[in-house]
Amino acid sequence: MDAAELRRQFYRDLQSLTQYVDRDLRQRITSVHANAKHISTQTKEIRVRTGALAQDTTKWEELADKATQALKEAGDVQNWAEILEVEISALEETMRIVYGEDREEEDENKETDNKP
Repeated sequence: MDAAELRRQFYRDLQSLTQYVDRDLRQRITSVHANAKHISTQTKEIRVRTGALAQDTTKWEELADKATQALKEAGDVQNWAEILEVEISALEETMRIVYGEDREEEDENKETDNKP
């Protein structure tokens, strides 16, 4: 082979290599652009879902706060009821003692009145 033939072969190989690299790069660039579109779409969808999740989270927090408040109030009512129960029991015992003593005195008076 002479120098001219080698030069032509070199340019053909170089052109073939360039076309191969160019084709490979174009495929990769096309793939990158397609993936960028998918990523953009997914990003938008994630933003929408994240917003909805934030709203749901806020609603659940409000519900939890209301439930906590209701439980606190129920505990307060229970404590109040227990205090009232103790006080009523004390009043009942006091009334039983007072009326019990009066009845004992009446029973004693009746027994002495009935004796001949």
